[in-house]
Amino acid sequence: MWKELIDYHKEIDLFFKRREDAHLNYESFARENMESEEAIYFVAIEEKKVVGYVLVKIDEYPPIYLYEKYGAIYDLFVKSTYRGRGIGGRLLDKAIEWSNYRGLERVELNMVSQNSKTYSFYLKHGFRDYMNRLFLENKEFNKII
Repeated sequence: MWKELIDYHKEIDLFFKRREDAHLNYESFARENMESEEAIYFVAIEEKKVVGYVLVKIDEYPPIYLYEKYGAIYDLFVKSTYRGRGIGGRLLDKAIEWSNYRGLERVELNMVSQNSKTYSFYLKHGFRDYMNRLFLENKEFNKII
């Protein structure tokens, strides 16, 4: 399922093209999070199959802000054939409930800016913009320096 998530993003931006060993690295990342008290996966099961999941972790801000920690949604994915049934919303609710249970004041996530469907989904569920992440690639450095 994770491969489908990454490949979906690759269609939006080639930055997300997977390495040959990406699945092994993600497996290690997933196991580490499953064993952590600071992270949790919630999965959606339909017809005895996993059809979606969300990973939420406790992350920390730099020690200059009032809030020290926040819930960070790393992945939220529902298989394409199961979208539009409220599964993503229920997974998101579980991530928010867990963050609230852990005493966190905020839940944040990063998303690909060109992904208008995902953006609409999060707006519908009460999320709002507060920061933009910009980038410059090496091939563009010479235009500046």
